[in-house]
Amino acid sequence: MRNILSVKTPGVGYEKRDELREPISEKNKRGLSFLMYLVDFIIEWQNSKAPDLTAETFLATKQTCLGAADLAEYLLLCTPRHVPV
Repeated sequence: MRNILSVKTPGVGYEKRDELREPISEKNKRGLSFLMYLVDFIIEWQNSKAPDLTAETFLATKQTCLGAADLAEYLLLCTPRHVPV
């Protein structure tokens, strides 16, 4: 999650050869897909019989992932197409 949310330069994903570090754009939504997958995983983990995190930690992680994904989608809709988010 940190690699997706802390992209500071557009070329870092290419330099590090890490697709998730590439900026989220109309052409590259792998980061959004991963965040949504992480939310599903957290929900399944929370519903399992032996959760290891507190309810507050589960909630904070879900809200952070959903908020970041929603913000990125909103910015993609509101910004010019040539500017990576």
